[in-house]
Amino acid sequence: MRERRRDRKTARAKREVLRAFDRSLQLALAHEEADPSKLGESVLRLSRKLNVRLGRPRNLFICKKCGTMLIPGRTGRYRVHSERGISYLGIKCLSCGWYRKVIIRER
Repeated sequence: MRERRRDRKTARAKREVLRAFDRSLQLALAHEEADPSKLGESVLRLSRKLNVRLGRPRNLFICKKCGTMLIPGRTGRYRVHSERGISYLGIKCLSCGWYRKVIIRER
């Protein structure tokens, strides 16, 4: 019985964090005056408080160093590179200069 309650509680927490992430991303994309650093930090703070991971696709939109929401062309630069048969996505935060490589496809 307790396990069911715990499962429902974690599922509800995960839905809340994902809903907050989607709302903040839409707000950041729609409005120029929205502060991406505060939006990203608020989503990270909520996910830590509820002990819920964002997941791989959503983590690509938040800087690990400064917590800024990475909006393509505004606060983040996304480039596709290929070296020695390995394709990867290069993500650069324009706020702090942090760079990350995400492997897309290997040989």
